[in-house]
Amino acid sequence: MSTTTLHSSQIMQPQYRNRHNFMIFGGYLLKTTFELAFCCCAAVSHARPTFLSLDPSTFENPVPVGSVLYLKATVAYTEPVPPVAGETDGKATTTTRVQIRVDSKVRDIEHGSTRPTGQFNYTFSVERDLE
Repeated sequence: MSTTTLHSSQIMQPQYRNRHNFMIFGGYLLKTTFELAFCCCAAVSHARPTFLSLDPSTFENPVPVGSVLYLKATVAYTEPVPPVAGETDGKATTTTRVQIRVDSKVRDIEHGSTRPTGQFNYTFSVERDLE
């Protein structure tokens, strides 16, 4: 299972903050979690993933400027997609749906405390047979 996991850590810089606050913009957090999920899916499948969906997500705790954000992307589920009748054209390409879960935590450098900031579930499609 360790081969299906990617980790990332980064310090939150002021250029990614909200306009009226000293917390990191949620769109930036979505971008970084998406990129890690994409890389995780590509590393496992050895193919270029196609984004299908993002499950509803909530931000549990704010991410302050200057804190460290830890991300962990894991393959949660794979499912082969059956070919649609009449669309095979003689080609035997197998498509698999891959769901990647990204867990995020934030660590306050000064206090050393770690809090969860959210869980993001991305679904991708790859032109490959995965089990």
